[in-house]
Amino acid sequence: MSTLSAVRTSLTSVNPFATIIESTFVFVLGFCSSLRLAIEVSGEIDHTNRLTTRGYTLLGVKES
Repeated sequence: MSTLSAVRTSLTSVNPFATIIESTFVFVLGFCSSLRLAIEVSGEIDHTNRLTTRGYTLLGVKES
């Protein structure tokens, strides 16, 4: 059982506002994931302010 499934199950049995709490929890997880990627990619900028090859790979885009 995933963490989100466990949280969803416990919240629905305890709190009538589980839908609001669940959507907030999912939003925070997504935001933290995006923030982690942004921090990781920011370390992949070279001295000429260009993204390195690894930075492009992390973002999943082709080098220009």
